[in-house]
Amino acid sequence: MRGRSTPPYLAHASHAALLAVGLAAATVAGAAPPELNVAVLTAAAEQDLAVVTVSVNGIRKEGLAYVLRDGDNLLIDSETLRRLSVRYESSTAREREGRLMVPLAAINGLAWAMQPKQQHLELTFDPRAMAMNDITYQLTSTPPPQLPHWGGFVNYGVYGASALSGDNRPAFGDTIGASLAASVFGPYGIGSAALLANPRSADSNGDRVVLLDANWRWDDIPSRTTLLVGDAVSTPGWWGRALRFGGVQFGTNYALQPGFVTYPLLAVSGLATVPSTADILVNNVRVAEQNVPSGPFTISNLPTMTGAGELNLLVRDAFGQQRVVTQPFYIAPQLLRSGLTEFSIGGGAERLNYGLKTLDYGGAYASGWARHGINEVLTGELRGEADGHVAAGGVGADVLVGNIGVFSAGMAASQSDRGNGTKYLVGFDRQTPFVSVGARMYRASEQYQEIGDIGSHFSRSWNVYARGSMGRYGSVAAGYTSVRYDRANALSIYTASYSVNVSPRAFLSLTASRFTGGRDQTQVLALLTIPLDTLTSASVSAQSNRHDGEGTLIGEAYVQRSLPVGEGYGYYLRANTERVASGGVTYAGPYGRYTLEASGDRERAGLRATAAGGIAWVGDSMMFAQPIEQGFALVRVGELEGVRVLQS
Repeated sequence: MRGRSTPPYLAHASHAALLAVGLAAATVAGAAPPELNVAVLTAAAEQDLAVVTVSVNGIRKEGLAYVLRDGDNLLIDSETLRRLSVRYESSTAREREGRLMVPLAAINGLAWAMQPKQQHLELTFDPRAMAMNDITYQLTSTPPPQLPHWGGFVNYGVYGASALSGDNRPAFGDTIGASLAASVFGPYGIGSAALLANPRSADSNGDRVVLLDANWRWDDIPSRTTLLVGDAVSTPGWWGRALRFGGVQFGTNYALQPGFVTYPLLAVSGLATVPSTADILVNNVRVAEQNVPSGPFTISNLPTMTGAGELNLLVRDAFGQQRVVTQPFYIAPQLLRSGLTEFSIGGGAERLNYGLKTLDYGGAYASGWARHGINEVLTGELRGEADGHVAAGGVGADVLVGNIGVFSAGMAASQSDRGNGTKYLVGFDRQTPFVSVGARMYRASEQYQEIGDIGSHFSRSWNVYARGSMGRYGSVAAGYTSVRYDRANALSIYTASYSVNVSPRAFLSLTASRFTGGRDQTQVLALLTIPLDTLTSASVSAQSNRHDGEGTLIGEAYVQRSLPVGEGYGYYLRANTERVASGGVTYAGPYGRYTLEASGDRERAGLRATAAGGIAWVGDSMMFAQPIEQGFALVRVGELEGVRVLQS
């Protein structure tokens, strides 16, 4: 019995019981039950709610539904429809016995069938009639870190060099230097300081021992922000310079959550007739899998490559039926997700003679920078800076146009001793797996100035590139860079390259460069690299240089073994046809890293040596180790032996 043809057999529990008793009595008496009584009971049943179980597209659902007969139609309670994610017109609903009931006939794309004996209602939907399911794909999340105990670490290094032959040889003791970097951490942040001991042969104007940086830092991981008190580096944006200063800095720090993605990710929509599994493929590479309920759905926050590409969504149900959705996309890492903001504000005193003088600060300085994702295709930028001589401010924007690429534009203005000046930016970038192109042009007036400008005045620059992939036939690239200073001083560089795997174990790269402006020069390089194992490689090269009508040809051979992760050794050997040779060996042990290098040519020879290590302390434990970069972890395994500790 389906649709409107279903007989009116629904009854309240009391009516069903009365009907069963009447049928039993009639059977015992040997006579057919009187039709009049059945009609009366059926008519009564049409006026009362019945409680039934429900299945949707053959899938039985949890919970019960309230239904009511109304002539040839059947009404169902609105709460059940909401629970089943079924869309309906609210104007068709009517109140019956304290419940809001909706006629099934008023729901588009729906067929129904009653099973009176089982008190069960079967609903068959066109999936398009169901409510949209919004699904956010989540990458594997990492638990938030716990507040650490008090601890710290110290990195130290000693280095020295000696001339073994040649004129003006300094004593070995005159070329010894050292470095020291210390950090202490705890529940209230991280304090760091770094020192550099210069060799006695260093610039006579510099201090023998120099304090590089000293600061205290607080990280707020949930809000992804960092407060820094002490020495800091400003954020430049599309214009301006990264400037060292001492003072206070506060801003976003998305590196606190490495899995957090700042740029807009991909979203794809599809339709599932029954609960299904969706495979997501990007450029025919499977990147994710997601279970989807029946009905229309949208999966957002999909992990994918950046640039242009094609996404395929393969929806497969339990019966083996498949449906494929294909859509092109463009993911731009230059953009911020809609509503997301990154910023940095800071102020204090400019740092002078970094690496040469300790606590050498200049006048007052302040800067602020912010970028905001206005929507999924437009990101705006605002920045300003000022000191005792220059005040400047600027705006910029990156906009994604369809699947073409990202267009960039910006304008900055400055006021300084030179007067009032302006700077402009126009750019375009398009990335695809096969062909990528881009161009950026900067132009500044003669009066324009930024804090930290030294040397010749920048006037104009161009940067243009193009790259292409030819599959197993290799890849090609070309570029052009031009920078003009003042009115006449300009430098231009033209480059072209080709690279290809000439065999499963050999890689060939050809590069040509042309330099113009000042001293014109042309270089051509051919490089063949052969991996010997996972850590070791060998290469041979030939380089031709030509300038001022003269040319040279240099051949070189090079063998290198990289340091393994953990303990082990590495080395390199280099020799060329100019009779220049060099080599070195590095050993990474449990308590430090040690390097010895030598080099020489026809007239001179030298020797260099370095030793570096770290000391870590956390809680009541202390350990000696190789130099500690960014951080460390102490793992306790009790009395167990041979336990491997893996990072990430």
